[in-house]
Amino acid sequence: SRRLAMEYQTKLEELFQVVDNDGDGSLTQEEFISALSLPNVQRYLTLLDVRIQDCRPLFDILDDGDGSITIHEFCKGLMQLKGQARSLDIHMLHRENSKVLQKCQDIHLEMNFLCRALATADHQTQNEA
Repeated sequence: SRRLAMEYQTKLEELFQVVDNDGDGSLTQEEFISALSLPNVQRYLTLLDVRIQDCRPLFDILDDGDGSITIHEFCKGLMQLKGQARSLDIHMLHRENSKVLQKCQDIHLEMNFLCRALATADHQTQNEA
């Protein structure tokens, strides 16, 4: 229900405020891993139906790529992972798939460039002969 979702959001915001030691509104990977390694924080997340076995992939999932997690990224990401144990795996696979796709696209562009360069070189060699 909407009320439960709002309560959950509030609890995640409270948790974020507690673990944001320097109060700058974002968590570095070090802050995040340190905070989520605390038994009290793990118990609290378990109460919220979020089970975390490895903090490093979770940080990568929550982070938008700038190297830190904002309160918005933290709450949105954990709300998406709430409940289903397989959600984390799916998000990890999606992130890794995106990385692989980008590498494939980069390789494709490089191959096109090399093929054009070879074709040009071959054409020049034939003209010189």
